[in-house]
Amino acid sequence: IQQQISLFNNIKPLFSNKPLSVVLTKIDLRPFEDLPQEDQQAIQQLQQDANVKVVSMSNKTGEGIGTVKSSACDLLLEFRQAQGDAVTGGSKILRNEENFLKGIYIAQPKNRRGENERNPTIPSDIIQGQKKKLDKPLLKETEDQYGGAGVFYFPVQELSLIHI
Repeated sequence: IQQQISLFNNIKPLFSNKPLSVVLTKIDLRPFEDLPQEDQQAIQQLQQDANVKVVSMSNKTGEGIGTVKSSACDLLLEFRQAQGDAVTGGSKILRNEENFLKGIYIAQPKNRRGENERNPTIPSDIIQGQKKKLDKPLLKETEDQYGGAGVFYFPVQELSLIHI
């Protein structure tokens, strides 16, 4: 952990003036509370000194993934709102787009529907229509019989419903 904190401090200047979040992963193997006291203090000190948000998650169990996503989105939203015109560069079009995107809410279903098997429903009229045979050959079959595309002329007047 000390090595990771050192690495973070070394690359932190690359992200100056950007919101930062530190994610503690693999909490299924060792939760934050089970870390040695010195490591816990080092992480808390990093959180205070570097002004970063620390969240934890486990890819294996899925614990905390939603928290990491929402935390990152909230952090980015706060940053973009604080930037104001700096984000859009003063462009009216970009400002309008930014205002529009602020109002978008993505709803997530509370109940998963994947648990129930949902078979396709085909109306009986369609099934009956598929079973019917036509009295005459299809136009494509007639076309192939008389020389194929470009040779056979479709009798449009015979097939139209409006007779002239």
